[in-house]
Amino acid sequence: ELDGSVGFADARYLSYPKAPNIPAQAGKATGCKGSNTSSTTQDLGGCPLAFAPRWTASLIPSYSYYIETYGVRATVAMDVLLRDRMYLDSDDNNAEMQPATTLINLRTIFGDPDRKWSVVISAKNLTNRLVLDQYLPQPLATGNFAAVRTDYGRVYSANLAYNY
Repeated sequence: ELDGSVGFADARYLSYPKAPNIPAQAGKATGCKGSNTSSTTQDLGGCPLAFAPRWTASLIPSYSYYIETYGVRATVAMDVLLRDRMYLDSDDNNAEMQPATTLINLRTIFGDPDRKWSVVISAKNLTNRLVLDQYLPQPLATGNFAAVRTDYGRVYSANLAYNY
């Protein structure tokens, strides 16, 4: 079986004349329209919408087979998940951008054909990519920020399920 998807979003601010500006203390940080200014606001009209990657894609090949000797159905699957770069704060600061990421997950599933029980052995984020979801400004330290992660790094797991 082969599953896949592709997503395209040209998400832009139509008008955002009083968007928060990149902090002046951010040094040479720039945003969608170039360098920051001494103003506390900027016009982001026409700039990419924060938290909106332009491209996303997934490819999920899997192979299932029945092992007659043991009466078990086995499935091997891999997820390849791609997400384009995106701004992680509403000021469109290039220093607060999540780069494009590719995550790879693997799993093997053993279970009975009636799906009463299953054992899943999996590995997530094999590329061990850092995936950030948002940057939060630090109000007492202008120009500094904290990042919020959505991943746990590389994770291995084994799960047992029984349906009754």
